[in-house]
Amino acid sequence: MSSINLSPEAPDSSATHLRQAGARLAEIARDSAVESERNRRVSPELLEVLRSEGVGSAAVPSVAGGRHIDPPALLDLIETVSIGDGSAGWVTMIYATSSVAGHYLDPRGLIEVFADGPGSLTSGVLAPRGTAKRVEGGYIVAGTWPFASGCIDASWVSVGAMVDESTRLSFFLPRNEVAIVDTWDVMGLRATASHDVTVDNRFVPDSRVFDLSGPSRTQEAIARIPVFGLLAAGIGAVSLGIARAAIDETADLAGAKIPTGSKRRLIDRPTVQEAIARAETMIAAARCYLLALAQPGPSVSIEARARLRMAATFAVSMSREAVDLMYTVAGGSSLYARSPLQRHFRDIHAATQHMMVAQPTWELSAKALLGIESDTSSL
Repeated sequence: MSSINLSPEAPDSSATHLRQAGARLAEIARDSAVESERNRRVSPELLEVLRSEGVGSAAVPSVAGGRHIDPPALLDLIETVSIGDGSAGWVTMIYATSSVAGHYLDPRGLIEVFADGPGSLTSGVLAPRGTAKRVEGGYIVAGTWPFASGCIDASWVSVGAMVDESTRLSFFLPRNEVAIVDTWDVMGLRATASHDVTVDNRFVPDSRVFDLSGPSRTQEAIARIPVFGLLAAGIGAVSLGIARAAIDETADLAGAKIPTGSKRRLIDRPTVQEAIARAETMIAAARCYLLALAQPGPSVSIEARARLRMAATFAVSMSREAVDLMYTVAGGSSLYARSPLQRHFRDIHAATQHMMVAQPTWELSAKALLGIESDTSSL
């Protein structure tokens, strides 16, 4: 196993580097989208760039090869890749947000899990669906976790488990100690390989145990955003990218299409023009709101956590509405498998089902804002 440099490094031109890498990934994602859907996993070429450019581990602590990335820059990167293909953007989001766990690991665990430096890829499921029993030097972990996006190609997988009724921890296991159950045969986001993962009474040393509800071990910008909020914001960024792609695709289609029985292009219809304008406004407003709230601070109040989750959920909701508008005005053309619009439609509706941005988020956030007693641990 190789080692990593644990001496701090000065920020470099990471923002520029990641923007360039994001654009390259978007192009690869667009070109391989059909093949990726067929295979139900992203292309090897995309994975190679995620590793070689350090995108998949962009949020790792800088001492382990991270890019000193701040939350808005990470969201912009995720959105850019998602414009190329929603599944590719989703996997990018999962790898990047999972790597934030590095800020909660002690140095021994950090060295082990991120031994490949910028080339490390980690996946994970935050939900505490498993059980963990304390033993000397660590824990025995068991359970099954659905929706482990990107698990097939990750080197390490983290899972959440309950130690007792009130203690919730997360555990990193090497990929070869995690069984993958092929369950991901779905409507949208088909290439994310979000299968179930199973752990059968595996020992996890204390060095690879972390508590996401506690303070991080670094003060880097990406570690000063609530982990659940960052995940939700990442889903919002994926959704905005899908919506952006749908609007662009519709504009191109409508500029060339002359509907049956008409002498004018589809784009010349006022209803189509209005729909595009509305969709543009929806995603622009949602994007501004999301980026404004995804800012690190010295501390994050419950109200701030609630507002970030609301902004993420709003971004997904507005993106879904924008895609639905585009799918509708495109007419019968959007039905064909050759049209990217049908994939955007399926992908955005899959994204809306994630628990971090689903309908109950509104209720949970409102309770936090109104001071109504509730469990805010997942904010």
